[in-house]
Amino acid sequence: MRTGEKGFVLVLVVIFLALGSLLVIPALRLAYTTLNVKQLRTLALDDQYARDGAAEHAMWRLRYGGGTAELTEENQTIEYDIVLNGITTHIVIQLRAEPALSGQALANPDFSVRPGSSVMPTDPTPGIPTDFSYIITMEELNPNVASATIDEVWDQLPSGFTYKPGTSASEDFAIVEPLTEIANGVQTIRWVLPTPITFEAYGQIKSLTFQAQATPANNERYCNEVAFTPNLERDGKSAIITVGTPPYSGCAGRKVVVTTVTASPVIVPPNVQTTVTFAASFTNLDIGAHSLEDVRVVLAPGFTYDAGSAAEFGSNMNTNEPTIDLVNGRYELKWEFLPTPLPFAVDQVRTQTFKATTTPTESGSAYAEVFTEVLSPCAYAPCTLPGNDDITYSWQAGITIVPAYDVWSEAEITSGWGNSIPGSGVTLQSWNVTTN
Repeated sequence: MRTGEKGFVLVLVVIFLALGSLLVIPALRLAYTTLNVKQLRTLALDDQYARDGAAEHAMWRLRYGGGTAELTEENQTIEYDIVLNGITTHIVIQLRAEPALSGQALANPDFSVRPGSSVMPTDPTPGIPTDFSYIITMEELNPNVASATIDEVWDQLPSGFTYKPGTSASEDFAIVEPLTEIANGVQTIRWVLPTPITFEAYGQIKSLTFQAQATPANNERYCNEVAFTPNLERDGKSAIITVGTPPYSGCAGRKVVVTTVTASPVIVPPNVQTTVTFAASFTNLDIGAHSLEDVRVVLAPGFTYDAGSAAEFGSNMNTNEPTIDLVNGRYELKWEFLPTPLPFAVDQVRTQTFKATTTPTESGSAYAEVFTEVLSPCAYAPCTLPGNDDITYSWQAGITIVPAYDVWSEAEITSGWGNSIPGSGVTLQSWNVTTN
């Protein structure tokens, strides 16, 4: 090879080396980056498996590991760590128990809509002519919403009160001026609706408003009462107005009513047999003595009466065993006061206590319902509303709640959280993931 050619070859070699370095170095960097990405992906996958596996462990603990028994009203959180795939994962299980619509049919199969009323002012000045603003509410409580309908609304005003013409109004349905009638000093208002009221959803509330006029006397208590047709729903006296210091806690015509129904414990864990103590309290909130003929308690679905439990409570209204009937899948307990009705003095409180057992399998709220039969219910106020005046009704009371559970799973890189609903098993209703 000639000398000139050797020099030319050397130049080419230098050029090829330079070009090779431009290609090889990025290739090596790319290979290193790929290895890093693969390593990060492996770490992320291990982290995800650990996170999700920890959530599954929480579910197992709720279903089989005693978690639902550990979580109570007093102890509503469990926290612990578990190692999965070499990764320590932190788990939190939080009890959630909020009252809600139960979805259970009412014990009175004819009832669908709960009446109610409120008033302003509630403490007027005695001896001064006053306009009172009333609100009548209609709460749909029948899971079969299509059966809930109202064609007439009735209102019995307190003695001495009169409807103020032209004040009826509603944003929820068409309304016309009502018919009015006065008997024994008590005015009854009756709205005949041009179109029956229907409801679009379970638990929906509709209302109407009106005004009444009166000059309230001192040291008196005034109560209002509402009824609906065609199903004859009643809710007892409400919209209470207190003037001065009345000599009694109730008002004319309020009768003996169910004042409280308590359940203990309120929170009942799923898939665990639990005995609940129920206490139904009754108070004479009328202006004179009354007597009860019987008390009926309809237990929530899935509850059974504990035989002999009424005798455990010596202060009971009746320590005898109730008669028990199974009605529409629910047990009905009935205590009768025979041969002599049970007397109630004004403001007297009596309580019927007993136990019932359940093993629930679904999250949600459950209610008992209580009925009382009053002797001579119209002794202190005229009975002018449609429906049964002998019976007072608690509507849904004595709530027990089968909880749901929030689950939080935190690994090294990611976290997840969701809500667990116990049923025949334990189901994770949702699962949300975030990077730590």
